[in-house]
Amino acid sequence: MATQNETGTTSLPAAADFSALAPKGYRFVVKNGAGQAALCGAGARAFGVMDGDRVKQGQQTRILKQEGKAQLKLDVGGVIALNDPIGSDATGQMVKITAVGAWVHGHADEAAVAGQVASYSPVAPYQIPAA
Repeated sequence: MATQNETGTTSLPAAADFSALAPKGYRFVVKNGAGQAALCGAGARAFGVMDGDRVKQGQQTRILKQEGKAQLKLDVGGVIALNDPIGSDATGQMVKITAVGAWVHGHADEAAVAGQVASYSPVAPYQIPAA
């Protein structure tokens, strides 16, 4: 079962309507040029994780900053296995990261499939190097 250590939080206004996010609204986000929380793009470096707030555009959403967290949880966008390196897909969901140059934000603490919420242990984000 996904668990989360909630320290180091901040809040930002939502850049879009997040009220219909499935399954729960735990997504990687970036801080856009307007200072709003926007869904993180595939392989991009995330600012943090939206903490399940399914809010409408402009409403404040709580963001858990990644570095220094013991454990966070995210919506899963694909198949992940225990200890897989994870990052963001094009909709901010947690997926296994393998592409050179993509950002890794942590490692999966449990196996999961798309549509589930799973825990991960964050690391200081790093890019997958060329072989």
